[in-house]
Amino acid sequence: MIIAPNVNSVAVLDDDIKFIRLVERILRDEHIGVQPVTTLDVDEAVRVVEKSGCSAALVDIYMYGDCAGFTVIEKLRANPSTADLPLIVTSGAHREVGRKVGFLVKNKCTVLLKPFDVDDLVEKVRAVQPPRAAMYHVVAQAAGGG
Repeated sequence: MIIAPNVNSVAVLDDDIKFIRLVERILRDEHIGVQPVTTLDVDEAVRVVEKSGCSAALVDIYMYGDCAGFTVIEKLRANPSTADLPLIVTSGAHREVGRKVGFLVKNKCTVLLKPFDVDDLVEKVRAVQPPRAAMYHVVAQAAGGG
């Protein structure tokens, strides 16, 4: 079975289901799908993101009582399939994010601290989405065209 890339969707790695549902509602209005990733297993989270073919990922830092988001970022960057995936850190762990600015810069992460304005979320997600022409080209190639 071949999974077509979901170029107009975003993976959301967060342990807060209410947050994921909120992001789904916000991005649905923008015609952007959401692939929720709520597993405790960091390696499984990376596999889910890799297989989803999403065009970006929102990553919480503090999940399941630990700063697992930093490990997720490291593993996504170490995986050739997700190494260049745009990552948007969406976290309320302001102190931890502040301590790891160098890490986040090195790993090319955009940061959106919680709580954030809905328009800021949409703006950051739109900024990392592929242009419409590129989306159509990818879809056409997947369908066997041009």
